[in-house]
Amino acid sequence: MKKFILFVLLIPILGLSQNACKKCSQFSATNNWSELLLCLSDEIKKSENINDYMCRVQCYGVIFQREDSLLLEIDNIKKFYSKRDILNLTMIDLDYIIKKDSLFANGLPSNQRMQIKNLLTE
Repeated sequence: MKKFILFVLLIPILGLSQNACKKCSQFSATNNWSELLLCLSDEIKKSENINDYMCRVQCYGVIFQREDSLLLEIDNIKKFYSKRDILNLTMIDLDYIIKKDSLFANGLPSNQRMQIKNLLTE
């Protein structure tokens, strides 16, 4: 049930994430998570667009649902990330989104953050 709730909270929301999600979608179609996150991170560095951060949050949610651990390259460092690590990366992006615009998407990032915080404390 907890996984279902998290999945529902993190599924893509139409209209929220346009640019990076569209540009990087070919990697999600093949479940190439490392390339997907690398592509999203590159787009975020270019634009600092809040929608792109939300897209990455949504992708973290999908990865959380499908993988127990994952080899990712973040900031030129390759390492295995556990489900807990993925949740922590999600929290970083959600904190940024909330700091930038606390009312973004009618407060959805704040609600997601509370749910993830509960998962992390369990």
